[in-house]
Amino acid sequence: GALHMLAALCAALLGITVSPTRTPRVVMSYSWSSPGWRWGYANGAAHDVAMRVRSALSTPQARAGYLDSLRSSDGAPPLDDIKMVLALAWQRARNYGYDDADWEGAMEDMAACKFEGDGGSERLAQAIRARLGGGEADAALQVLAAQSLDALQFESRGL
Repeated sequence: GALHMLAALCAALLGITVSPTRTPRVVMSYSWSSPGWRWGYANGAAHDVAMRVRSALSTPQARAGYLDSLRSSDGAPPLDDIKMVLALAWQRARNYGYDDADWEGAMEDMAACKFEGDGGSERLAQAIRARLGGGEADAALQVLAAQSLDALQFESRGL
């Protein structure tokens, strides 16, 4: 109906897709290794995507839904979405002084593209496991991401 059309219009303006059964997702046209990405700058694709992610996950309810989607065996967010949410949460922990596991180091490694290309996902999973004090050796990356976000109280603190 009209409400769904309004939601779809708002989502299009924010660069997210809306599905009645899924959590909002960010549509990324760049990756961490793209020249126009420019993580940490006030302009560039990273800044634009970060603004859309922050908007899409601006409420505790939206963040709870996002965490649920990470823990779900189906419908997990795309990897690039997960990386952006992690990087923003890690950056916030550094900026607000509650980074007690060197999440900043993981964020810097992400910005340096250490989690891109072949084996990038496994390197990211290893980096998260190390900061969580081990974690399940066979846990899926999105589950580890949820655990990282839980450790940073993402649902209540936000991005």
